[in-house]
Amino acid sequence: MDRKLMEYLPDALRPYREMQAAMAGQQSLFEELWQAVDRGLDDQFLGSAGTYGLSRWETMLRLPARATDLLTARRSRIQARLNEQPPFTLRALRFQLDTLCGEGNCTAELAEGGCVLRVRLSLALKSLEAEVRALLERVTPLAVRIDFSLEKNTHALLGSFRHRELGLLTHDTMRNEVIAHAGQNAELSVSPSA
Repeated sequence: MDRKLMEYLPDALRPYREMQAAMAGQQSLFEELWQAVDRGLDDQFLGSAGTYGLSRWETMLRLPARATDLLTARRSRIQARLNEQPPFTLRALRFQLDTLCGEGNCTAELAEGGCVLRVRLSLALKSLEAEVRALLERVTPLAVRIDFSLEKNTHALLGSFRHRELGLLTHDTMRNEVIAHAGQNAELSVSPSA
């Protein structure tokens, strides 16, 4: 730290070796204390919270924490929960889904005269499926049926692959997994399922 305890002593005490030794011995303790205070202040706000602060937010909001999540993913999940303010409109729900999944990665529409809520999540965000389902269960009125599913790969998306490339994959993998085209002469990046 750039704060030195010697600078807090009056000028008359600074030349004494005993005071210099005492201040040098306590310097590391005070640096740890200042860092703990800074971390405590950072943890008060969601935008600057560290691991401990985010775990406290998750505990208070009863959000499941995963060991594999990055801090930014945990922050966005907490922010999505904090943004929930009933009563919900379809526009507010779309905002919630955009906050949780990123803009354009999830669609929501009312169908059948407003009795069915159709929600489609991008296949690339399969890991957020449980959180989106939980959000829908919390905010959708009981009179509205939820029709939630992941988007599937279509012929239009798989049309650029060669038959020998697709022959390495099962039907389920072709339909339900994210498949990236590696190039003209390269193989698929998804390993075939047994």
